[in-house]
Amino acid sequence: MPHHLRFDPRTREGRAIHKLFAAVKNDVEEPNGRWNGAAVVELLDQWFTDLGYDVATPASTVDI
Repeated sequence: MPHHLRFDPRTREGRAIHKLFAAVKNDVEEPNGRWNGAAVVELLDQWFTDLGYDVATPASTVDI
């Protein structure tokens, strides 16, 4: 099935999103196609940390 991306994978941000998706597919996805929720959370925690976020920061301090 072809992808219908709504972002530009050639940008730095797009590459980061693609890297996250590839990591989920390669490192988390089980043979039956399911994703282990705890493994996804660990991967997201590391991804956000790699992007420079302090994941231990309280939610009340995060601006949108």
